This record gives sequence, C-alpha cells and structure tokens, in this order.
Amino acid sequence: MKLARPVAILISASSLVLAALVASPSAIAAPATTIGVGTMPTTVTFTPDGKKALVANEGSRSVSIIDVATSSVVRTVAVARTPRDIAVTPDGVHAWVVGWDPGALDSVQIITIATGAVVNVDVFTGSPSSVEFSSGGQLAWILGINGQLTFIDTATRASAGHVEVPIDAHDLLMAPNGRIAYVTGGLGSWPGEYTGIDTATRQVVSQGGYGSHRAKAAMTPDSSKILSLVSYGQLKISGTDDANPQYISGFDDQASAVAVTPVGSHAYVTNTGDGTVSVVDLGNQSIIETIPVGLRPRGVQVSPDGTKVFVANSGDDTVSVITRADRTVSADLTERLSGIDRYATAVKISEEGYPSEVGTLWIATGQNYPDALAAAAAAASQQAPLLLVSRDTIPPVVLTEIARLSPEQIVIVGGLPTIGSAVRTQLRALAPQPLVELAGATRYETADLIVRYAFEANPPERVFIATGANFADALSAGGAAGAERAPVMLVPGTSETWNPQIIDLLSDLGVKEAVAVGGQPSLRWQFFYWLGDYYSSEFSYERFSGPNRYITSQNLNGASFDTADVVYLATGEDFPDALAGAALAGAQGAPLYIVPPTCVPKRVLNDLARLGPERIVLLGGTPTLSTAVEQLVPCA
Repeated sequence: MKLARPVAILISASSLVLAALVASPSAIAAPATTIGVGTMPTTVTFTPDGKKALVANEGSRSVSIIDVATSSVVRTVAVARTPRDIAVTPDGVHAWVVGWDPGALDSVQIITIATGAVVNVDVFTGSPSSVEFSSGGQLAWILGINGQLTFIDTATRASAGHVEVPIDAHDLLMAPNGRIAYVTGGLGSWPGEYTGIDTATRQVVSQGGYGSHRAKAAMTPDSSKILSLVSYGQLKISGTDDANPQYISGFDDQASAVAVTPVGSHAYVTNTGDGTVSVVDLGNQSIIETIPVGLRPRGVQVSPDGTKVFVANSGDDTVSVITRADRTVSADLTERLSGIDRYATAVKISEEGYPSEVGTLWIATGQNYPDALAAAAAAASQQAPLLLVSRDTIPPVVLTEIARLSPEQIVIVGGLPTIGSAVRTQLRALAPQPLVELAGATRYETADLIVRYAFEANPPERVFIATGANFADALSAGGAAGAERAPVMLVPGTSETWNPQIIDLLSDLGVKEAVAVGGQPSLRWQFFYWLGDYYSSEFSYERFSGPNRYITSQNLNGASFDTADVVYLATGEDFPDALAGAALAGAQGAPLYIVPPTCVPKRVLNDLARLGPERIVLLGGTPTLSTAVEQLVPCA
C-alpha cells in the first residue's frame, strides 16, 4: 500500500474559494506514450476517422501530423504564421490552420493532410485565433481577436461575410448539433462573456457568461452543456442559456483547455502550471483522477472513438498519449466480516486485525454515534482495536474478545449517559492499568479530549475536520486519517462563530494544515475563514466533498490512496460497522469506503480496479450490505 498525499491546491482560509480536490480513479490509464513534436505545441485535433492527430507548434511555426495507431510523427508541415488553432474538414482531407504574427497580413494555411501540401489564403479577420466548420463543411468560421468573426466559403475560399463579436474573443465553439456557434471571451465586459450565433442566419442570438477569455472551452455531445474554465481553478458547467451553472474546483489556476469524451461521460482539463491533466466524471461532477503529463500542457483532445487522449505539452515540445481502457475488478476478491449484530461484527473486525494480545483497547457505544466518531482515527493511531458495548451491558461476545485481547489498558469514550457505571466497573476489572475515561459535556468536547489523549504526545502534520452533526463524513475521514496517523476533529461546521476551543486544540498540536471532509452546509466556508483570521494567517486547508456522503467518501479515498492490499466497504446508512472498521482500516493504512446497501457505485468499482487489492472486505451481514454488494453489482 502506498498512501498518496493528494495533489491539491492548499487554499488560504481567508480565501473565499474552497477546493474540492480530488485525484482519484477512473477508467483511465496513465500516459503510456510521449511523442516528440515541434517547438511549443499548444493545440491538438483529430481527423474525423481518428487515424491522424494534428498538433500546432507555435514556437517552430509548424504542424505535426501524427499517426494515431503507431503514435509517431509521419509529417511536419511548415506554415507561414504562428499557428493558433487547427480544424479538419468534415471529409478529413484538409486541415485549416489559423494564426497571426504582429505586423503580418492575416492568412489561413490549408494543408492537404495526405501529402502535406500547403495553400495560403489571405483573410481579413483581425488576428485569427480559432477556426471551426459548419456541420456540412460548406463554411469555415474564423474568429479574430480584434472583434470579428469571418465566414469563408470552403469551395471558393472567398469571404462569405462577417459578424462583429467582442474584442479579444479567444475561442470558438461549434455545437455538435450544428445549430449554434459560441464565441467565448471578450474585453470590455467581465472576462468570460460569450456570444451565441445562429449558424443558419449567422446572427447573434444570445449572450452570457462562460469561462475565461484565455481558455479553450468545450461542449457535451448532446449540445446541452458548455464546459469552461473560470477564475480560481474552477470548471463551470452550465446550460446554453447559462442557467443553473455548476462549479467544480481543484484545478490549476493556469488551467487552459478542456475536452469532452464522445459519449459525454468524462472531461479532461489541462493544468498548465502543474503539468497534469485532471479527469472529470461528468455524472457526479467530480475530479476522479489527476494524470502527470509533460511540462505546461496547453491543448487536449479526445479521439473520435474515445480510446485515446492527446495532450500538447508546450513546455517540453511533446504530446502525451493517454489510453482510455475499462478497468475491471473480480467479485472473487470479496469476503465478509460479520456477526449476528453490530457488537459481534465489531468482534470479527477485531479478530481480523489483532490475532494476539494488545496494549490498548478502545471502547465506544454501539447505540449512538456522537461520542464515538473521533475514536476510530485515535484507535488506529495506537494500533488498537475498537469494540462496542451498550449503555448498561457488555455483550458476552465482547467479553470473550476482551479476554482474548488481554489489553494492558482500556480507553472508553463518552460519559455516563452513553456508557453506564455498571459497564465501567466491569471494564476496570479487565485490564491492569487504570481505566481511561474520555468524556466531555458535548460531543465536541469529547472529540477534543480524544484528540488530545491520542495525539498530543506525537502531534500530526495535519488534522482532518468533519462535522459532528452526522456520522458519514467523519467515518469516511476515520480510515484516511488513521492511515496517516492523523486525528479527526469534530466541529459544529454550520456555525460561523469564532470558537476558542478549536483554536486552542490546533495551537496545542501545532498544526496549521487541515483536510476538510464534507461540503456546504455541513462545513461552512466561514468556519475556515475565521480560522485564518483568529488562529493563524498560515492556516491552510483542502476540501473533499460531493453532492452526497458516498461521493464525499469516494473523493477523499481516491485522493488519499494509490494502491491498497485490502479495501473495506461499509454501509453509509448506519455507523457501527464503519466505526469499528475505520479503526482497523486506518491501522492497516487501507481505505474504507461507505457504500449504499444494495449496490457499489461505479466510481468505487473504478477505484478498486485502480488500487489493485488482493482482498475486498465487506463489513456487516446481508441486511447491512446485500449480496449484490458482495457481487460488486454497480449502481445504476
């Protein structure tokens, strides 16, 4: 197992932008091939049949033509202007290359792809920067940054008119259905203004607010969504009327291009400053993998059959080839740890992880979660099992397990309302060292005591922060936190009020870095804002979240682990199995995913294939996780 520190942007707590960074799995492999091309490649496109890829090299004023099957350059074609964009005619015969140089006449270089022959056509577009074809290929649409969109008849190569667009408009998108073209960018307005143009009338029909005026945008295959890069490393996904936009955070601030797969399932974003490409699952709208490529990647495109992704790396004059392939995982790897109830299941988990005697044993209630949430990571940090009791009794199966473990010391979490005096008296007789009782007036005070007890002597590099209002995010955090010997702090994250107790704990631990697990409103951004104001201006954090508890779990685990010998699955509908399981997973440095009771999310299946475990362990019986989960049946 290798525990991967997430490749993330650490955001100052005084920033208003929250990162939901995820570097995790998908049906994607790392780049398998690097192709040397011309100087400073910036744009890449494919022929309609997918057999050739064409790369615009701005530094050497050339176009590299690549045979996709062999990943080799078969021809390099010199062009007269610095190439800014390439489009291939629908018949695949010609490539139109647009570009400009200061003081030079505007022109288009038309390349015959089979021979490399070039014809130069003068155009008057005001520094052409982008080119697209109408759906039938009769017209070439050429965008100039000086505020003009020019139409060229591809048969006669003569001008067929123009329309005024915003000055410094940078990118041109032709909707896959061929009905509307979108010009993105423009000065004199908020950067990212778009202009929609009806392809039949060639008249402006809409305006709105898409993306950065310096980034390449993309559309989904059904022409319903525009994907554009905006400020603070965000990808904006919105309808063509700019209604109800969604934002995905966690990209490089210099992210420069986005491409969508032919079926619309994934998008690829070039992180120019980081030298990576982020893979976005458009279904759950999260980053599912971050793939290293070359230096300063600026262009990206997916092949027409969806099997390859080409990335133009402007900093080292290469193209990275990412091969997309379905990953599978066998249900033969699954097994269960379960008992007749939650107490017996916790015993099975303890037996799995601790075949012999232990120094410390943690005890929590099996009836309610608040006091117990922080205990899993703490137990994991001490390589200790965690067992469950009821308020007034210790189940016989638990007594038998305590006798087998023969602990030197027992730690219980929660006060008398949680674990009664009779149970405490019984536990005192089961270990030679004095009973450690960690209980505060509230769940947050109890969590504070747990963290201090387990971590003050050996402070962690960072802490994981989750809401104490529900159990799901804290339990997802327990496994990942335990794997790096870090605590889980519970906070009333919906509060925007300054909290000296939290600041005291962070100060005593000497920690200035945190992982926030969960999104709005369970962990409000104002909470982290005041940590920067009242605790330390050096405080920074990264956030892992999702639209539901399962995607939050997937995002966190996907970013935290790159291999695993064993992976644990627990229900996200109740806490006991995941609580005991998180303690074991954390101690073993293994991921624990919470999943629905009746299926396995596709993202988790992709993760399992990527992680390559030898065992996939379900925690709990069939009422908790059905046989469908055991068979790794994907969720619809």
